[in-house]
Amino acid sequence: MNCTETEFTRNWIQDNLASDKIQESQSEITCPSFLIKKKNSTFQMVQDYRPINVWTIPDNSLLLLIRTIVEDLEGMNLFSTFDIQSGYNNVLVKPEDRHQVAFKLLKDNINW
Repeated sequence: MNCTETEFTRNWIQDNLASDKIQESQSEITCPSFLIKKKNSTFQMVQDYRPINVWTIPDNSLLLLIRTIVEDLEGMNLFSTFDIQSGYNNVLVKPEDRHQVAFKLLKDNINW
């Protein structure tokens, strides 16, 4: 990581720890984490869950059609939003399953 990426990563971890979106873990199950540079030159933290996906059981239930969802909302007055800026970091994971979503940073050359 270069200096800019290291600083972004440090700030991202501190901010997300402070807001309780992430927590420290001693889980033996971890996935690598890395940065992707976006079009506007900012970074997005990404976790690569492919190693875990190899041994998870897929959920084969069908999703509702968008048309059906919109029809169900007809006449409703209350709507909420879901902030997808941080992706899956906004999804609450049951305490007994949190060890499965741990990530690690490859910090060989990061001076913490």
